[in-house]
Amino acid sequence: MAIAVHPAPQLEEPSPDDGPGVAARRARRRGRGVGDRSPVGLSWGLILPSIIVVAIVSIFPIVYAINLSLHDTRYMEVGEFNDFAHFLQIFTTAEGLGQIARSFVYVIGSLLIAVPLSLGLANLLNQQVRGRRIFCGNGWSTPTTGPWASATSPSAGSTSWPTPSWRWSC
Repeated sequence: MAIAVHPAPQLEEPSPDDGPGVAARRARRRGRGVGDRSPVGLSWGLILPSIIVVAIVSIFPIVYAINLSLHDTRYMEVGEFNDFAHFLQIFTTAEGLGQIARSFVYVIGSLLIAVPLSLGLANLLNQQVRGRRIFCGNGWSTPTTGPWASATSPSAGSTSWPTPSWRWSC
């Protein structure tokens, strides 16, 4: 993580022949807007497009889905507000509670299989063992083990920070 050290703000000294308003304006700190040459403006200018993309791709569909769940819909046609009838049906009937229980069993079961498998493959990719290039060439192993392999890598993992360079390859 990089730490930026910014110089202290430069203040203009008021001259004796300036009026009271001019002296106060000159004494203000400079470089605080997006168009100025300040680090604050530059950082907001660089991060704002990412925030907008995340809002459009992630947040808007979630809000729209919640809105649809609170209305009676027919295909994608939004109808009247249904007073939480869908949620009451799920949480008060035996069938709805059974679906929730099956969802928890599915999530926990898949995590119990996927996490140890991906950790084992990540450790395999980080060791010099025979046949490890087989796993490197498979398309299914890279998305599964990529994050674990980079986190557990002795040269680039999160436990070996700071790293001279990030390098993970077979």
